[in-house]
Amino acid sequence: MVTGAVTLLAGFLVGALLRRNRVHVSQLEAAHRALLEADRAAAIGQGELTQSRERVKRMEGQQRTLFVDNPVPMWIHCPTKGCVVAANVAARAAFGLTEGVVSPEGTPAHSLAWVLDTLAARRQEERLGGERWSFPMPDGRMLSAQLQVRDLEFGGVPCLLVTAVGAADMLTVDSAPLRHEMAHEGGPNWDDEKRRFATDLRLLRRAVETTDSGIVITDATVADHPIIYVNPAFERITGYASDELVGRNCRFLQGTDREQAAVDAIRSALQSERDVRVTLRNYRRDGSLFWNDLHLTPLRAPDGVVTHHVAIVNDVTEQRHYEDQLAYRATHDDLTGLPNRQLLLDRLEQAIRMADRNGSSVAVMFIDLDDFKLINDTLGHAAGDKVLRAVASRLSGLVRDTDTVARFGGDEFVVLLTEQGDATARNAVIERVTHAISQPIIIDGTAHAITPSIGHASYPESGSSADMLLMRSDMAMYQAKRLGRNRAVGYDASFDANTSERLQLVKELREAFENNEFVLAFQPVFHRDGRPVAMEALVRWNHPEQGEIPPGRFITVCEESGMIGELGRRVLTMAAQHHKRLSALGLGEFRIAVNVSAAQFAESLYEDVQQAMATYGLRPGALELELTESMIMDNPEHAIATMEALTHLGVSIAVDDFGTGYSSLAYLKRLPIRRLKIDRSFVRDLAENSSDRSICQSVIALAKALELETVAEGVETAAQRDWLAEHGVDELQGYYLGRPTRFEGAVALMVKALPADHPVVARLTQPMAAGVA
Repeated sequence: MVTGAVTLLAGFLVGALLRRNRVHVSQLEAAHRALLEADRAAAIGQGELTQSRERVKRMEGQQRTLFVDNPVPMWIHCPTKGCVVAANVAARAAFGLTEGVVSPEGTPAHSLAWVLDTLAARRQEERLGGERWSFPMPDGRMLSAQLQVRDLEFGGVPCLLVTAVGAADMLTVDSAPLRHEMAHEGGPNWDDEKRRFATDLRLLRRAVETTDSGIVITDATVADHPIIYVNPAFERITGYASDELVGRNCRFLQGTDREQAAVDAIRSALQSERDVRVTLRNYRRDGSLFWNDLHLTPLRAPDGVVTHHVAIVNDVTEQRHYEDQLAYRATHDDLTGLPNRQLLLDRLEQAIRMADRNGSSVAVMFIDLDDFKLINDTLGHAAGDKVLRAVASRLSGLVRDTDTVARFGGDEFVVLLTEQGDATARNAVIERVTHAISQPIIIDGTAHAITPSIGHASYPESGSSADMLLMRSDMAMYQAKRLGRNRAVGYDASFDANTSERLQLVKELREAFENNEFVLAFQPVFHRDGRPVAMEALVRWNHPEQGEIPPGRFITVCEESGMIGELGRRVLTMAAQHHKRLSALGLGEFRIAVNVSAAQFAESLYEDVQQAMATYGLRPGALELELTESMIMDNPEHAIATMEALTHLGVSIAVDDFGTGYSSLAYLKRLPIRRLKIDRSFVRDLAENSSDRSICQSVIALAKALELETVAEGVETAAQRDWLAEHGVDELQGYYLGRPTRFEGAVALMVKALPADHPVVARLTQPMAAGVA
């Protein structure tokens, strides 16, 4: 579209070029007259011969100046011979003419030879004014020129002196040449030719004036290249009227905003006389900025000299704003408006380079919001978003313009502190950050407090690259989490060893899943009267080199690495398999209890249980799931819905480690639970600690009031067993009654405690005796 518009504009220059070359035509006519006079002089008497020869010699010099060296194409055409008998240098270059070459018979219509033969047939007075013709050239181009023809006798033969004014490549619209069609088969209709050419020019001008692209033409032959034409679209884009623009250089549209790479590119293109396309900032008449997509093209005369420049202007401000928005969104967080991880990394790398030059240091603070998930789950994501925006605003208000606050992802933020002098200054910022985040945040009229866990690392002490600083500040943040949260921990080299061990453990755990290295141990549960009633399934890792590894060494890593859900499904499946074995032994009335992780409870617990029960045909009550208080209270409504769905499958639910978390009695009475398990920490010191005894009594009384059963964990002495039984605990579990062991050993312990008249005692006592651990 732009190229087409530039081509259209060449039509406006045709008239000017014609007018510019008229002086050469008058010179040529003078030469004609001089030559005729020289011919007549040759016929005078012998006495004047010498003088005549001198005059002829002078005329020959004038002829060379006016004909041979004239920049306007001229040649002498002989209709009788059908060839060019003389041509100047300009005619040879422009039309490819060669002297003495006879045109072939059957010359194509509208060719140059055909045009000249047509003109030769006309009377001289009909061709004095000259007409513009277009004709094909041997190389395929369409050439257009105004041909002025005079009769001339050359070498005693009638000829035509032809002058081609304004010769140029044919104008095009949409790549189709504008050709002068003949009105009649036998010859041109001159009035139609003029009208059609005028129509073509009007079409070109109308197209230029109605296009949406701004068009401006400047005069390259005048100093400072003033504007000589603008179209209405250019006036509309800039807000200037044509009379305010003509005569001025286009640079005034830049205002004082001259330091642009695009301006340098334009200067270079003008100097080298070539096309250029740039996007630059321009300013409208009202002072508002617009982005100008500019295509500048030089226009050349037939001799190759640049006479004008045409500029195509498009207002791409809206497009530029959209591109800027995309670029901003690529480097900033949508929710908070803070720099994202990508921009943070770039600024951290710049800060490190600056620190190297200045001999200063850089500090990185990695911040995680404690218990943010609880806010999201209980109050909703809209409330969580409000917290994130509030934290972002508070952090941004604490740092200098040279520092950066970024949202790293989720509820994690990073503060980049440049040009840090010492640890005292860094610690002062950490204190301000901790205080600011810990201030209550009002959500729906209620104040909510949140605390940060902060890890920090500094350059160059803690790392030599941006990635290393981020990784080590992240490691320090996890140490703050492990130490109880709501604190700041600086990076220490010992963290690397722990990280290496953790990475190795994650690798071996993945291999353990592939090799099915996880097994179950079972701890029996007894009624207070001594009867066995259940067994709890406890996972173990049967490591190929280290032997059996207890869950305390790998459960946390599974949670942090996202493997806990898969581990929970495997434990559930293995427990269901073993209950099927219990049923085959005639002990199907015993239940098997399984601990559930928070991740599995929040994601796919119902589907996992449903599949296990259907696959192994478990009866109602055969499976018990143990949930912690914190797991339930993270999202009570979701927990109640999930638990109710599970009870409909025939699963019983127990609250594990009761008393160590926090529970709402309002929710507790709504929970579809069967048992409360008293945590071992309250059982351990029953004999010495009156508070523990009071707590146990309170839990037992609460359970009875809610019509729930109680299970005491960690029973290790006869005194603990007797006290708990005496005060009404329903079931007991602990090392005193039976340690965790493999399935066969646990079954043997339970069979041993069965009444002698139990139908399976006699059958199982002997075979199972050898399996006791």
